[in-house]
Amino acid sequence: MLTGGKYIGRIVEIVYEDGKENVAKQRILIYGIRGSKVMVFDVEKQSFRTLRLQCILSAQLVRSRVNMD
Repeated sequence: MLTGGKYIGRIVEIVYEDGKENVAKQRILIYGIRGSKVMVFDVEKQSFRTLRLQCILSAQLVRSRVNMD
């Protein structure tokens, strides 16, 4: 789903299931993917987070590129 680095630097809307089986829709800016972890900036909460790749149920590109400088 989020493989190959094509989503890095892009805003993506995801459906995410946390460890308590709560499902939420989030808009995130993807900074990097390392193994099973995704480093993101949560657009709504204005905070950095690390998500588990296997908990992302779906992803849809919202905006093509963001300047991360």
